[in-house]
Amino acid sequence: MRCSWLVVSFVVVISAGQSRAGTEVLALASQIQYSKVISGAVDPITTFIYNKAPPGSDAGNFTVAAAYAPPNASGYTNFNYYYSGTKLADGGSGYLTASFPLNTSGFEGGNVAVTTTLTDTATGGSITQGGQFTVLDHASPGIYLQGQVIPLSSKTVVKFQTPDTNVDTSALELGGVSTASAMGMQGRSPTAELDLDSITESGSPDIASTLAPFDDLPSDSDPSEGTPFNLDFDADPGDYNATFYLFYSDEQDLPGADTPGSQLAMFNVDVNVEPGVADWTVTTDVPEPGSIAIMLAFCGICMRRRAIAFPRRQSAI
Repeated sequence: MRCSWLVVSFVVVISAGQSRAGTEVLALASQIQYSKVISGAVDPITTFIYNKAPPGSDAGNFTVAAAYAPPNASGYTNFNYYYSGTKLADGGSGYLTASFPLNTSGFEGGNVAVTTTLTDTATGGSITQGGQFTVLDHASPGIYLQGQVIPLSSKTVVKFQTPDTNVDTSALELGGVSTASAMGMQGRSPTAELDLDSITESGSPDIASTLAPFDDLPSDSDPSEGTPFNLDFDADPGDYNATFYLFYSDEQDLPGADTPGSQLAMFNVDVNVEPGVADWTVTTDVPEPGSIAIMLAFCGICMRRRAIAFPRRQSAI
């Protein structure tokens, strides 16, 4: 993950005159640590304060403050604190730092604007820099079934029929009935990519799904263009029922990602099979509070963990 930099293409200084003995020349550089995070992560904004005057010049007394504008905000919100200090003149060879960690809890997906302002308290001069980073909503899966997009974040019932094309009339058995499906993303854009970490099933073993775990399903994936899978059935005529539990999370290379397997979506499949036709009912459901922990304990799921590493770079602006 590349670091994101406040958008200023030149060195900005504050001074009472030219760089000479007895005159401070304050300069500011700023860094946003992450260019992209998932809502709820903390993204530190760090300022670097220089005094570019030659050694022996006046020390620079300063204050530095920051502000931010979440997605869809009408204006900026100031951090409720600022820093003050003194930077000795050293020709710009050293710097002081001040950090403003920004908690994105409650932010919608979109771009967050940030400004930092350095003020020379002796002269009253100031400079402001501005930049932005992106906040993503958490991943939210959906399935595409029989021409319908079905979000797994709310309760939905879909009923349909499939023909019995392989009837053994002597035994009244039905074989090879299946229906094509696909798994994709639901939710607002921009959204984190989806990891399907594991799948478990309860109920009739005669109903099966070909859906398998995957990583990093793109957030712009329409469920109808997502990861394809089948719901398959092969048994005697009768009534059958199975429930599929999908343990999922966000892509794991971004700050704020849900722990692998920590989110649960589920859908139930009922099949009523008669010679010549199979009636399907697919119901999505929202897990009750606490059911994720119960299912994790029951199924003995092994969570995958991947390290997150972000290189830190600096640049004078």
